[in-house]
Amino acid sequence: MNHINYQGGNITIGIPTWNRSKSLLKTLESLQESIKKSNNSDRFEVLISDNGSIDDTQKVCNKFKESSGIPVKIIKNKTNQGFKENIFKIIRESSCEFIWFVGDDDPVTPRALDEIFKAVINTQDPIILIDSLSESTNSNAYFYWLKNDISVNFESFCNEILFLRAGKISNLIVHKKTAISVINSESNDSFNSVWPHVSLYLYILNLGFNIKISPTVMPTVRSYNNENLTYNGESIIRVFSREYCKLYHLIEKRLNSSEASALQKIVIPRIILKDVFIKSAYLDNYYSLNKEVFSIFKIAPGLNNKFKVLFFYTPIAIFPNLAKRIIIKLYYKILRSEADYFKFTRRMSGLKNQIINTEHSLEGRKPGQDV
Repeated sequence: MNHINYQGGNITIGIPTWNRSKSLLKTLESLQESIKKSNNSDRFEVLISDNGSIDDTQKVCNKFKESSGIPVKIIKNKTNQGFKENIFKIIRESSCEFIWFVGDDDPVTPRALDEIFKAVINTQDPIILIDSLSESTNSNAYFYWLKNDISVNFESFCNEILFLRAGKISNLIVHKKTAISVINSESNDSFNSVWPHVSLYLYILNLGFNIKISPTVMPTVRSYNNENLTYNGESIIRVFSREYCKLYHLIEKRLNSSEASALQKIVIPRIILKDVFIKSAYLDNYYSLNKEVFSIFKIAPGLNNKFKVLFFYTPIAIFPNLAKRIIIKLYYKILRSEADYFKFTRRMSGLKNQIINTEHSLEGRKPGQDV
């Protein structure tokens, strides 16, 4: 297993943004409050990469720069270069040892900077996955079952829980030197356009490094009523699954057999199928769920023959919602715990409100055009 030697360097707060001046303003206001309350604010800089916004983003950024109290650098792209290039630009332009990415619609907590600094100190892993504070439960939004920091290798990371919770950009702290070495050694097409940071996780893990997961670090707030949520249930599943399948095919040939097997087994049967099954039981607006699932399975690694497609697809297509809910309830109560079930039902309630309240889908959007 490989390690990095933390040099005691500073941390960049990297914020990619595009045409979200209202939510960016809220995020920067919360960041300003955290800066004022931090005992370690001198160890941070802020780097905002504006991906060609045509709204008031530059005005919001400049106002924050004048009053922040810490170094602020603003990058303005002439046109939208896609999410991947925006992320890479922040990594390249950072002047610090580590980079903490913050989504432009993710408000930070008052003690966020001190929590991030604590997570980075003395780490030996080039990637740190942190948690978010769930607005609905006032507890961990992602790694709620973990009590302490853990360090995981490639195979451990590629399991049902950890891999599924790796997508949120605000949960990522990355070592700049390691990230740069991976970006420079890979072709640009090797990185997923929608989740380039997940590609980065996998490539770094494949070099023999571990990922540190810090469940007690929750510097951002996860809200289920975010005004920038523009996804409905069908498109979430479709985009999520298609992009992860593409990512699997990109790296499949470069993994050893055990790593490839670990990733292949969880991409569809243990993540997407379970996710579809659970969400379809609690959401009534899955009017095209059957079509979505079938199209997903056609491109899924390891599930590309008709028999397997029908085997996995049939229960989702024919089970009534009530039957699904009974199965899910038994699963959590018998195989897991009452506490898990309680947390699960609260999360599903928030998820239902999130999807019902959204007005648009990803249909027709180009990959990488979110920020």
